[in-house]
Amino acid sequence: MSKRSVMVVVVGMLGMGTWLMAQPMPKANPTERTPGQFFQRFGQRLDRLKQLKEQLGITAEQKTSLQQIREKYSTTLRPMIEKRIEEQRALRELARADKPDEASIRQAAEQIGKTMGDLAVASLPMIAEIKAVLTPQQMDTLEQFRTERESRVDQFLSGELTD
Repeated sequence: MSKRSVMVVVVGMLGMGTWLMAQPMPKANPTERTPGQFFQRFGQRLDRLKQLKEQLGITAEQKTSLQQIREKYSTTLRPMIEKRIEEQRALRELARADKPDEASIRQAAEQIGKTMGDLAVASLPMIAEIKAVLTPQQMDTLEQFRTERESRVDQFLSGELTD
């Protein structure tokens, strides 16, 4: 498994979802976004992950340990992650329906919340093992990354971040 894959798991489990939501989107209406704009933003996000990976400086020994941790928990977490993705897609379809049903949308959203909570709790042992593999400096780097991501969310919500 590549270092990139390992880092995606590490960062993902430490709050990747929020970071992705914090990224600025083009000012255009989302329904008018071109595929080129989507891939440009996606590429920018991958570039940030590559920068983080370089900043962390994962050693060969750490890489092996992280791969083992990932493999250990994948049979438990992967089905939960897949379920959450399927639920999100179903919610999106309900919301985009010609005649959206508010009760169905709320029920689907509640189910996503439950699944996310279940996934967060099930991830706790894996996250603890990942933290034990990383050095204090690497953990500081991840915390700085998280803090910057949260700052971008705050800027986005306040209207300071528009592009």
